[in-house]
Amino acid sequence: YFQTGLVYRGLLPKRDDDQCGVAFGCGFYSPYYNQFIDSQNKALYNQYGSAYNGTVPDGPTDAKAPNAKTGKPGSSKAYYAYAPHFTSTQVLEAFYLVQLNKWATIKPYAQYIRNPAGNNTVPDDWILGASVGVKF
Repeated sequence: YFQTGLVYRGLLPKRDDDQCGVAFGCGFYSPYYNQFIDSQNKALYNQYGSAYNGTVPDGPTDAKAPNAKTGKPGSSKAYYAYAPHFTSTQVLEAFYLVQLNKWATIKPYAQYIRNPAGNNTVPDDWILGASVGVKF
């Protein structure tokens, strides 16, 4: 994982205490985790325990359950899909912090998250928000 960013003060005239910034972060998943996922995918037994097809073959994301007596595809029931490999997740954020007075701030921000689940099963997303800060 790594993260970096920049913050700039006083972007707007007469707003010397305001801040604007941008940040980027990226998290990577271990290749050992993907090896574990592969081992689990290969160990998926068919739901009928057919001697003709003891494990789900490599390749398809879903496989039709074979007939327990013949080993031929027959049932409309399907195996669970193979678990996908994990790669990385990236976050890009931009914000503008408004210093309202000596003790209060408001900070609207926008985040773009690429590959949120880390395995391409969830589409990229935008998050818009704001935070309020109060100093006592």
